[in-house]
Amino acid sequence: EKFDSLLLELEEKNTAIKQLQAELEQAKQENLELKDSVQFQKYLVEEKVEIIKKEQQKVKDVRNSTRSQNAIIDQLKRRIAELEEQQNNNESDKSGIQDSSTFKLEGKGPEEEQTLEKIGSMDNYRRLERDLEEKRRELITMQEENRLLRESVQAEQEARVKQYKDTMELEIRIKSFEDEAIKSQQDRYQLAYDLDRLSSSQTELYSKVKESEEILNTCVTFLEKNGLIQTSFLSEDAVLFMND
Repeated sequence: EKFDSLLLELEEKNTAIKQLQAELEQAKQENLELKDSVQFQKYLVEEKVEIIKKEQQKVKDVRNSTRSQNAIIDQLKRRIAELEEQQNNNESDKSGIQDSSTFKLEGKGPEEEQTLEKIGSMDNYRRLERDLEEKRRELITMQEENRLLRESVQAEQEARVKQYKDTMELEIRIKSFEDEAIKSQQDRYQLAYDLDRLSSSQTELYSKVKESEEILNTCVTFLEKNGLIQTSFLSEDAVLFMND
């Protein structure tokens, strides 16, 4: 009866050892998987940090470009103001020329002769006409230049608005990348914590295996000394495990 009891206990210990061995192998596999996961999370964090750096450089470039375009717009506005002032002066000159040239070329009455005398001569009249035409062409040229400058300012302002929107979008993307990087870092810390716990469990499990091994060896030694059992009674896995 005592022999049967020891034999039963030995079988139970052998079964427990096999179970512990399976758990130990599973823990080792989980350990490897966690290490791979930690390494992959580290790679993701580094990749996102690199993306954030590139996006920040883009924002910096856009801001520098915006400052440059603001300077161009201010310069164009000053030029428009100068042209408008010059245009107003030309309008005044044109009005003066028209006032001084109000006479008739045809007719020989006393009024016409008096008007011609005021002008001085026909040459003066023609000179005034040429000046008036020149001023008119100059005014048209300045009006066209003014129109082109206004269109240029409008285009620059539209480009600045677009750059502002692009900057805001880039900043939103950077914030999103930063949030993802923080989350990845937190996941990495959690994985490292889980890995430490698994390592501790693995160590504890290994201690239990060693303890069971010692108990099994004691039982086997006792039974062998009393000629009650042979080593071949145990499974090959258990024998190899004890030899290890």
